[in-house]
Amino acid sequence: MHQGVLKLKELALVDTDWLNAIPRVPERVDDDASQDEPTGKVRRGCQPRRLPQDRLAEVIKRYQAGETLKTLAADCGFSRDFLVSQFHRAGVAIRLHLMTEDDIRDAMYRYGTSESLAVIDKQLGFDAGTVCRAFVHVGVALRDTHDRLPSPNEA
Repeated sequence: MHQGVLKLKELALVDTDWLNAIPRVPERVDDDASQDEPTGKVRRGCQPRRLPQDRLAEVIKRYQAGETLKTLAADCGFSRDFLVSQFHRAGVAIRLHLMTEDDIRDAMYRYGTSESLAVIDKQLGFDAGTVCRAFVHVGVALRDTHDRLPSPNEA
């Protein structure tokens, strides 16, 4: 007889009453009505699916007055992506903050003086990913995380 089948038959003969004696962890019940309220920290993966309507209206009003998604997300305690999804559901158009040629030239100059994408991000007001995509689009050779340019063989 195969060894795995024998083990299963042996286990079936073992007394399993001890399993019933193990205390069960009670299921978590949240009766807290404020669970949709943010804590001030961005909590990934456990945010409510929607903002309360009055709160959403306030955030939309601030966005349409010119505040950035990044600022609103930090102030409200929700992620930027969460706010974008709420705005889409509410039919609010998202502003694109694209880099102009002058912005790209300025970023390239700063990058050439060994500033990191994160530093350029803070100085120019663009996300580091936006700067990186603009560099790739115009053909700038990006350094690795150790500030090394790619070797000619990799290019």
